[in-house]
Amino acid sequence: MWTYEALVHWASGCKLPVKVLETVDSTSAWLKRHQPDTPLLVVAYIQTAGYGQRGRSWHMYSGCDLAFSFWLPDASHLATYSMLTPYVALRLREFLQPFSDEMIRCKWPNDLYHLHGKISGTLIERERRGLLVGTGINWVASTERKNAVTGTELPWAFLSAWGQWLVTRLPDFCPKHWHDVMPQWQALDYFPRGARLQDETGKHYHYGGLQADGSVLLWQGRRKLKTYGGVSLRLVDNDESGHWQ
Repeated sequence: MWTYEALVHWASGCKLPVKVLETVDSTSAWLKRHQPDTPLLVVAYIQTAGYGQRGRSWHMYSGCDLAFSFWLPDASHLATYSMLTPYVALRLREFLQPFSDEMIRCKWPNDLYHLHGKISGTLIERERRGLLVGTGINWVASTERKNAVTGTELPWAFLSAWGQWLVTRLPDFCPKHWHDVMPQWQALDYFPRGARLQDETGKHYHYGGLQADGSVLLWQGRRKLKTYGGVSLRLVDNDESGHWQ
């Protein structure tokens, strides 16, 4: 849907600290290697080894998907990791929703879904004093691939707006920002309260919802658990309580 030259043309006209790479293993890995002294948004046309939570791979289609990472060189003040990840996911959802005909929902801690499946994931990592925000987005939807944002619009307006937010607003994050938007997340939560969930080891839980510190509450019988992102959760097969429109 777009070419490398079109991506470079967008970058040359936007007022962001941005670098476009034609081919790279991972935009986040590139930033870890180079660690520039100033904030930088790195966008890939081709990414060959993208990764997400727990090292899971993500394959992108060049010219159809977005792969980019934002680097903040001094993020020592952003210590509240557990709140920051769902907060960034929710904000990303706000910027993506205008481009999608489907309602986009937030799946803890860092994914975005709509009716046809996962469309985006964001991984936040620390590298010494710096912070990396790496994101992959299925942008171009088609008959064969419905779990994407849009089938009609190019991503330039989105990239400019989201990049501007990362550069100007992310560095000012504080817990109050998360607490102010928690009701929005709860209204858009992919998991309904009480839904039966399963982790990657096969353990079952009931979902208790997102908490003020960015964790989620899980129940195993009468046993109450809190987790901050070290577990992957999915709805139990054929659990009707997990269906949403």
